[in-house]
Amino acid sequence: IDVMLGVHEYPHTDFYERGVEAIELLPGLVDGSVRATSFVQPIPIMLTTSTTDTGFPAAEMRDRCLAAEQTAGVIDAAFFHGFPYTDVPASGCSIVVTTDGDPDLAERTAKELAAELWERRDDFLIESTPSPVAVTRAIRAAERGGPIVVNETSDNPGGGTPGDGTLLLRAMIEAGLDEQACFGFIVDPRSAAAAHEAGAGATIDVRLGGHHDELHGEPIETTAYVKTLTDGRLVYSTPMAAGIRDNLGPSARLQIGGRGGLDVIVTSRRQQTIDAEVFTLHGIDVTTRSIVALKSSQHFRAGFRDIAAEIVTADGPGLTTLDVTVFEHERAPGPHWPHDPTMSWAP
Repeated sequence: IDVMLGVHEYPHTDFYERGVEAIELLPGLVDGSVRATSFVQPIPIMLTTSTTDTGFPAAEMRDRCLAAEQTAGVIDAAFFHGFPYTDVPASGCSIVVTTDGDPDLAERTAKELAAELWERRDDFLIESTPSPVAVTRAIRAAERGGPIVVNETSDNPGGGTPGDGTLLLRAMIEAGLDEQACFGFIVDPRSAAAAHEAGAGATIDVRLGGHHDELHGEPIETTAYVKTLTDGRLVYSTPMAAGIRDNLGPSARLQIGGRGGLDVIVTSRRQQTIDAEVFTLHGIDVTTRSIVALKSSQHFRAGFRDIAAEIVTADGPGLTTLDVTVFEHERAPGPHWPHDPTMSWAP
Protein backbone atom coordinates (compact mmCIF):
# COMPACT_ATOMS: atom_id res chain seq x y z
CA ILE A 1 0.00 0.00 0.00
CA ASP A 2 1.41 3.40 -0.97
CA VAL A 3 -1.06 5.48 1.03
CA MET A 4 -3.89 4.29 3.27
CA LEU A 5 -6.44 7.05 3.86
CA GLY A 6 -8.69 6.06 6.74
CA VAL A 7 -12.07 7.72 7.04
CA HIS A 8 -12.03 10.09 10.02
CA GLU A 9 -15.74 10.07 10.80
CA TYR A 10 -17.88 7.44 12.50
CA PRO A 11 -20.56 7.31 11.15
CA HIS A 12 -18.49 7.28 7.94
CA THR A 13 -19.76 10.49 6.36
CA ASP A 14 -16.42 11.48 4.78
CA PHE A 15 -16.00 8.80 2.10
CA TYR A 16 -16.20 11.49 -0.59
CA GLU A 17 -13.57 13.69 1.03
CA ARG A 18 -11.17 10.76 1.38
CA GLY A 19 -11.74 9.92 -2.27
CA VAL A 20 -10.89 13.49 -3.28
CA GLU A 21 -7.76 13.27 -1.12
CA ALA A 22 -6.70 10.06 -2.89
CA ILE A 23 -7.25 11.55 -6.35
CA GLU A 24 -5.24 14.63 -5.47
CA LEU A 25 -2.32 12.48 -4.27
CA LEU A 26 -2.17 10.26 -7.34
CA PRO A 27 -0.17 12.57 -9.69
CA GLY A 28 2.57 13.02 -7.09
CA LEU A 29 2.73 9.28 -6.42
CA VAL A 30 3.00 8.57 -10.14
CA ASP A 31 5.65 11.18 -11.01
CA GLY A 32 7.68 10.58 -7.84
CA SER A 33 7.31 14.03 -6.35
CA VAL A 34 5.51 12.47 -3.37
CA ARG A 35 7.48 9.71 -1.60
CA ALA A 36 4.93 8.22 0.77
CA THR A 37 6.20 6.41 3.85
CA SER A 38 3.92 5.09 6.60
CA PHE A 39 4.17 3.92 10.18
CA VAL A 40 1.55 1.74 11.89
CA GLN A 41 1.36 1.89 15.69
CA PRO A 42 -0.87 -0.83 17.18
CA ILE A 43 -2.48 -0.04 20.53
CA PRO A 44 -3.62 -2.87 22.85
CA ILE A 45 -7.16 -1.58 23.25
CA MET A 46 -10.31 -3.48 22.32
CA LEU A 47 -12.49 -0.45 21.78
CA THR A 48 -16.26 -0.62 21.72
CA THR A 49 -18.01 1.19 18.89
CA SER A 50 -17.25 4.89 19.48
CA THR A 51 -18.90 7.68 17.52
CA THR A 52 -17.10 10.81 16.41
CA ASP A 53 -20.21 12.90 16.99
CA THR A 54 -19.61 16.10 18.94
CA GLY A 55 -18.94 15.61 22.62
CA PHE A 56 -17.56 12.07 22.41
CA PRO A 57 -13.91 11.13 23.04
CA ALA A 58 -13.43 9.65 19.56
CA ALA A 59 -14.25 13.09 18.15
CA GLU A 60 -11.38 14.60 20.10
CA MET A 61 -8.96 11.93 18.83
CA ARG A 62 -10.17 12.60 15.29
CA ASP A 63 -9.42 16.28 15.79
CA ARG A 64 -5.94 15.44 17.09
CA CYS A 65 -5.28 13.41 13.93
CA LEU A 66 -6.54 16.23 11.71
CA ALA A 67 -4.30 18.67 13.57
CA ALA A 68 -1.33 16.34 13.02
CA GLU A 69 -2.03 16.43 9.29
CA GLN A 70 -1.30 20.17 9.36
CA THR A 71 2.35 19.45 10.26
CA ALA A 72 4.69 20.00 7.33
CA GLY A 73 5.47 16.67 5.68
CA VAL A 74 2.49 14.76 7.11
CA ILE A 75 0.20 13.43 4.40
CA ASP A 76 -2.31 11.59 6.57
CA ALA A 77 -2.91 10.64 10.20
CA ALA A 78 -5.76 8.26 11.00
CA PHE A 79 -7.17 6.61 14.12
CA PHE A 80 -8.41 3.11 13.29
CA HIS A 81 -10.85 2.04 16.00
CA GLY A 82 -10.43 -1.68 15.35
CA PHE A 83 -13.15 -4.30 15.68
CA PRO A 84 -13.38 -6.25 18.95
CA TYR A 85 -16.22 -8.46 17.74
CA THR A 86 -13.92 -10.77 15.79
CA ASP A 87 -10.86 -12.80 16.73
CA VAL A 88 -8.09 -11.89 14.30
CA PRO A 89 -4.57 -10.63 15.11
CA ALA A 90 -5.39 -7.02 14.22
CA SER A 91 -8.62 -6.70 16.21
CA GLY A 92 -7.43 -3.76 18.29
CA CYS A 93 -6.82 -0.06 17.70
CA SER A 94 -4.03 1.50 15.68
CA ILE A 95 -2.73 4.85 14.54
CA VAL A 96 -1.45 5.08 10.95
CA VAL A 97 0.60 8.09 9.88
CA THR A 98 1.91 8.69 6.36
CA THR A 99 4.53 11.32 5.56
CA ASP A 100 6.30 12.56 2.46
CA GLY A 101 9.70 10.90 2.62
CA ASP A 102 10.14 11.25 6.38
CA PRO A 103 9.79 7.87 8.17
CA ASP A 104 11.04 9.31 11.46
CA LEU A 105 8.27 11.92 11.44
CA ALA A 106 5.70 9.22 10.66
CA GLU A 107 6.87 7.07 13.57
CA ARG A 108 7.15 9.97 16.02
CA THR A 109 3.69 11.33 15.17
CA ALA A 110 2.02 7.91 15.35
CA LYS A 111 3.55 7.17 18.74
CA GLU A 112 2.56 10.57 20.14
CA LEU A 113 -1.06 10.06 19.06
CA ALA A 114 -1.08 6.48 20.35
CA ALA A 115 0.25 7.54 23.75
CA GLU A 116 -2.45 10.20 23.98
CA LEU A 117 -5.16 7.66 23.14
CA TRP A 118 -3.83 5.28 25.77
CA GLU A 119 -3.85 7.97 28.44
CA ARG A 120 -7.49 8.76 27.63
CA ARG A 121 -8.72 5.18 27.32
CA ASP A 122 -11.04 5.41 30.34
CA ASP A 123 -12.98 8.16 28.57
CA PHE A 124 -14.16 5.57 26.04
CA LEU A 125 -15.92 3.39 28.59
CA ILE A 126 -19.67 3.48 27.91
CA GLU A 127 -22.43 2.62 30.36
CA SER A 128 -24.33 -0.51 29.38
CA THR A 129 -28.07 0.14 29.70
CA PRO A 130 -30.43 -2.87 29.58
CA SER A 131 -33.40 -2.56 27.23
CA PRO A 132 -36.11 -2.12 29.93
CA VAL A 133 -34.10 0.72 31.51
CA ALA A 134 -33.49 2.32 28.12
CA VAL A 135 -37.22 2.19 27.30
CA THR A 136 -38.07 3.81 30.64
CA ARG A 137 -35.58 6.58 29.95
CA ALA A 138 -37.00 7.08 26.48
CA ILE A 139 -40.56 7.35 27.78
CA ARG A 140 -39.52 9.98 30.31
CA ALA A 141 -37.51 11.90 27.71
CA ALA A 142 -40.45 11.81 25.29
CA GLU A 143 -42.52 13.75 27.80
CA ARG A 144 -40.27 16.71 26.96
CA GLY A 145 -40.79 16.17 23.24
CA GLY A 146 -39.72 13.65 20.64
CA PRO A 147 -38.81 11.78 18.76
CA ILE A 148 -36.52 9.89 21.11
CA VAL A 149 -34.38 7.43 19.15
CA VAL A 150 -33.48 4.18 20.93
CA ASN A 151 -30.72 2.18 19.25
CA GLU A 152 -30.30 -1.50 20.12
CA THR A 153 -26.53 -1.66 19.87
CA SER A 154 -26.18 -5.28 21.06
CA ASP A 155 -28.01 -6.64 17.98
CA ASN A 156 -26.44 -4.64 15.18
CA PRO A 157 -26.49 -6.54 11.85
CA GLY A 158 -23.74 -4.19 10.65
CA GLY A 159 -21.49 -5.94 13.18
CA GLY A 160 -22.56 -9.46 12.25
CA THR A 161 -25.57 -10.12 14.48
CA PRO A 162 -28.75 -11.89 13.28
CA GLY A 163 -30.93 -8.77 13.47
CA ASP A 164 -33.88 -10.70 14.86
CA GLY A 165 -33.20 -10.04 18.54
CA THR A 166 -36.28 -9.31 20.63
CA LEU A 167 -34.91 -7.84 23.87
CA LEU A 168 -35.69 -4.20 23.02
CA LEU A 169 -38.95 -4.98 21.23
CA ARG A 170 -40.19 -7.04 24.17
CA ALA A 171 -39.34 -4.21 26.57
CA MET A 172 -41.33 -1.78 24.42
CA ILE A 173 -44.34 -4.11 24.32
CA GLU A 174 -44.22 -4.72 28.07
CA ALA A 175 -44.07 -0.94 28.61
CA GLY A 176 -47.40 -0.66 26.80
CA LEU A 177 -46.15 1.47 23.91
CA ASP A 178 -48.65 1.94 21.10
CA GLU A 179 -48.71 3.56 17.66
CA GLN A 180 -47.00 6.66 19.03
CA ALA A 181 -43.85 4.53 18.93
CA CYS A 182 -42.31 2.45 16.15
CA PHE A 183 -39.60 -0.15 15.68
CA GLY A 184 -37.69 -0.47 12.45
CA PHE A 185 -36.75 -3.12 11.92
CA ILE A 186 -36.54 -6.80 12.86
CA VAL A 187 -35.40 -9.45 10.39
CA ASP A 188 -37.92 -12.29 10.15
CA PRO A 189 -38.60 -13.60 6.63
CA ARG A 190 -41.21 -16.10 7.88
CA SER A 191 -43.32 -13.42 9.55
CA ALA A 192 -42.91 -11.15 6.52
CA ALA A 193 -44.05 -13.96 4.25
CA ALA A 194 -47.07 -14.67 6.47
CA ALA A 195 -48.07 -11.01 6.31
CA HIS A 196 -47.81 -10.96 2.51
CA GLU A 197 -49.83 -14.15 2.25
CA ALA A 198 -52.58 -12.78 4.51
CA GLY A 199 -52.64 -9.37 2.83
CA ALA A 200 -52.93 -5.81 4.10
CA GLY A 201 -55.78 -5.38 6.58
CA ALA A 202 -55.54 -8.90 7.94
CA THR A 203 -54.81 -9.89 11.52
CA ILE A 204 -52.32 -12.72 11.87
CA ASP A 205 -50.63 -14.76 14.59
CA VAL A 206 -46.86 -14.35 14.54
CA ARG A 207 -43.87 -15.80 16.32
CA LEU A 208 -41.70 -12.76 15.83
CA GLY A 209 -37.90 -12.86 15.94
CA GLY A 210 -35.59 -14.92 18.10
CA HIS A 211 -35.13 -17.61 15.47
CA HIS A 212 -31.31 -17.71 15.43
CA ASP A 213 -30.45 -18.09 19.12
CA GLU A 214 -31.58 -17.32 22.67
CA LEU A 215 -28.75 -14.85 23.29
CA HIS A 216 -30.56 -11.95 21.60
CA GLY A 217 -34.00 -12.82 22.99
CA GLU A 218 -36.71 -15.44 22.54
CA PRO A 219 -39.49 -15.23 19.92
CA ILE A 220 -42.47 -12.99 20.69
CA GLU A 221 -45.77 -14.78 20.16
CA THR A 222 -48.53 -12.28 19.49
CA THR A 223 -51.22 -11.18 17.08
CA ALA A 224 -50.50 -8.41 14.62
CA TYR A 225 -52.50 -6.24 12.26
CA VAL A 226 -50.95 -6.05 8.77
CA LYS A 227 -50.88 -2.34 8.07
CA THR A 228 -48.55 -2.09 5.06
CA LEU A 229 -46.77 -4.43 2.64
CA THR A 230 -43.73 -3.50 0.53
CA ASP A 231 -41.00 -5.07 -1.58
CA GLY A 232 -38.35 -3.68 0.76
CA ARG A 233 -36.61 -1.66 -1.95
CA LEU A 234 -35.40 1.81 -0.98
CA VAL A 235 -32.82 4.51 -1.69
CA TYR A 236 -30.86 5.89 1.26
CA SER A 237 -30.77 9.61 1.95
CA THR A 238 -28.32 9.59 4.88
CA PRO A 239 -25.14 11.67 4.44
CA MET A 240 -23.22 8.40 4.79
CA ALA A 241 -24.85 6.59 1.88
CA ALA A 242 -27.02 9.03 -0.07
CA GLY A 243 -28.24 7.56 -3.34
CA ILE A 244 -27.32 3.96 -2.56
CA ARG A 245 -30.06 1.47 -3.32
CA ASP A 246 -30.89 -1.43 -1.01
CA ASN A 247 -33.26 -4.36 -1.09
CA LEU A 248 -34.51 -5.67 2.25
CA GLY A 249 -36.76 -8.22 0.58
CA PRO A 250 -40.51 -8.63 1.15
CA SER A 251 -41.32 -6.49 4.17
CA ALA A 252 -44.32 -5.57 6.29
CA ARG A 253 -45.46 -3.02 8.81
CA LEU A 254 -47.19 -4.87 11.62
CA GLN A 255 -49.13 -3.34 14.49
CA ILE A 256 -48.60 -5.50 17.56
CA GLY A 257 -51.78 -6.65 19.29
CA GLY A 258 -54.05 -5.30 16.57
CA ARG A 259 -54.88 -2.05 14.76
CA GLY A 260 -53.39 0.95 16.55
CA GLY A 261 -50.74 -1.10 18.29
CA LEU A 262 -46.97 -0.60 18.32
CA ASP A 263 -45.69 -0.31 14.74
CA VAL A 264 -43.00 -2.89 13.93
CA ILE A 265 -41.37 -3.19 10.52
CA VAL A 266 -40.39 -6.74 9.57
CA THR A 267 -37.97 -7.44 6.71
CA SER A 268 -36.65 -10.54 4.98
CA ARG A 269 -33.00 -9.51 4.72
CA ARG A 270 -30.45 -8.32 7.24
CA GLN A 271 -29.18 -4.76 7.46
CA GLN A 272 -28.76 -2.21 10.19
CA THR A 273 -31.10 0.78 10.12
CA ILE A 274 -29.13 3.44 8.27
CA ASP A 275 -31.71 6.22 8.04
CA ALA A 276 -35.45 6.91 8.12
CA GLU A 277 -36.14 5.66 4.58
CA VAL A 278 -37.27 2.21 5.75
CA PHE A 279 -39.90 3.91 7.92
CA THR A 280 -40.99 6.22 5.08
CA LEU A 281 -41.29 3.22 2.75
CA HIS A 282 -43.87 1.75 5.13
CA GLY A 283 -45.85 4.96 5.63
CA ILE A 284 -44.31 6.09 8.91
CA ASP A 285 -43.16 9.68 9.46
CA VAL A 286 -40.66 9.31 12.29
CA THR A 287 -40.77 13.03 13.10
CA THR A 288 -44.33 12.56 14.38
CA ARG A 289 -43.51 9.64 16.70
CA SER A 290 -42.58 9.89 20.35
CA ILE A 291 -40.14 6.95 20.31
CA VAL A 292 -38.30 5.46 17.34
CA ALA A 293 -36.42 2.21 17.94
CA LEU A 294 -33.88 0.62 15.61
CA LYS A 295 -30.94 -1.77 15.42
CA SER A 296 -27.56 -0.09 14.90
CA SER A 297 -24.51 0.91 16.91
CA GLN A 298 -23.39 4.22 15.39
CA HIS A 299 -24.06 4.53 11.64
CA PHE A 300 -27.72 5.38 12.29
CA ARG A 301 -26.58 8.69 13.78
CA ALA A 302 -25.84 10.14 10.37
CA GLY A 303 -29.48 9.72 9.36
CA PHE A 304 -31.14 10.43 12.71
CA ARG A 305 -28.97 12.95 14.60
CA ASP A 306 -30.87 15.88 13.09
CA ILE A 307 -34.24 14.22 13.73
CA ALA A 308 -33.81 12.95 17.29
CA ALA A 309 -34.57 15.12 20.27
CA GLU A 310 -32.41 12.64 22.20
CA ILE A 311 -30.65 9.32 21.56
CA VAL A 312 -30.83 6.50 24.13
CA THR A 313 -28.68 3.40 23.66
CA ALA A 314 -30.07 0.02 24.69
CA ASP A 315 -27.55 -2.71 25.36
CA GLY A 316 -27.70 -6.26 26.59
CA PRO A 317 -26.51 -9.73 25.70
CA GLY A 318 -25.56 -9.83 22.03
CA LEU A 319 -22.77 -10.25 19.53
CA THR A 320 -22.18 -6.48 19.42
CA THR A 321 -22.66 -5.63 23.09
CA LEU A 322 -20.83 -2.66 24.56
CA ASP A 323 -19.22 -5.03 27.08
CA VAL A 324 -16.38 -6.20 24.86
CA THR A 325 -14.75 -8.04 27.78
CA VAL A 326 -17.11 -10.99 27.22
CA PHE A 327 -15.27 -11.82 23.98
CA GLU A 328 -12.09 -13.88 24.06
CA HIS A 329 -9.31 -13.06 21.60
CA GLU A 330 -7.12 -16.12 21.24
CA ARG A 331 -5.58 -15.02 17.93
CA ALA A 332 -4.84 -11.45 18.95
CA PRO A 333 -1.60 -11.14 20.96
CA GLY A 334 -2.49 -9.82 24.40
CA PRO A 335 -2.97 -8.52 26.93
CA HIS A 336 -5.60 -5.96 25.95
CA TRP A 337 -7.48 -3.26 27.77
CA PRO A 338 -10.19 -3.34 29.12
CA HIS A 339 -9.91 -7.13 29.42
CA ASP A 340 -6.91 -6.45 31.65
CA PRO A 341 -7.81 -3.16 33.39
CA THR A 342 -4.53 -3.04 35.34
CA MET A 343 -2.12 -3.35 32.41
CA SER A 344 0.41 -0.67 31.55
CA TRP A 345 1.66 0.17 28.05
CA ALA A 346 3.69 2.70 26.12
CA PRO A 347 4.44 2.92 22.38
